[in-house]
Amino acid sequence: ITVTPFNIVHDDPIALCQGETANWRGHLLTELGTYSDTVLAENNIYTVNVTVNPTYAVDTAVTITSNDLPYHFVSGLIDTTFSTLSSQFSVFTFPLSTTEGCDSIVTLHITLNVGIEDHTTDFIRAFPNPTTGHLTVIGSEKFTQLQLFDAYGRRVGIYPVEGIQTKIDLHGLASGVYFLKAMRHNQTAGTLKIIKNNE
Repeated sequence: ITVTPFNIVHDDPIALCQGETANWRGHLLTELGTYSDTVLAENNIYTVNVTVNPTYAVDTAVTITSNDLPYHFVSGLIDTTFSTLSSQFSVFTFPLSTTEGCDSIVTLHITLNVGIEDHTTDFIRAFPNPTTGHLTVIGSEKFTQLQLFDAYGRRVGIYPVEGIQTKIDLHGLASGVYFLKAMRHNQTAGTLKIIKNNE
């Protein structure tokens, strides 16, 4: 009996990006490793080394105010500046390629906290402030309405003015910072910062 030794043939290594598949001699390869295939008719054993390079999906979330604009964002190769934002919640994607040529993506979520500026005026006062619920507002008889906003600029209450002194109930609101706007015929005449503390 004559035994002919097999020839070991090393094929060129295969580099994959994460999630890719390579077809090597009819075998679908997706993972890191060394693979072999024996071809009896050729008396050969073929081998190949497979490497798998990572891809990246990075999510970054930031909250800014209009005072932070222009906003400068730097992450790896990304270096960009946002002068304005068209909406309160914005999503930006940055496609990248790693040094191994694998597609990656960075997603930036920007929340623009519009808030309300605190324009304190002598024409309106409120007490007790901080308050646990009941609030007495003293102001001009020319005020036609009081509107309460949370720190995100969402209106959470509308109160008719009852003369120079108006009492409002804030018991149903969570603890936090609020802004009370005194309105005069749909125009803001004054704004006060109100601190609400739950008992």
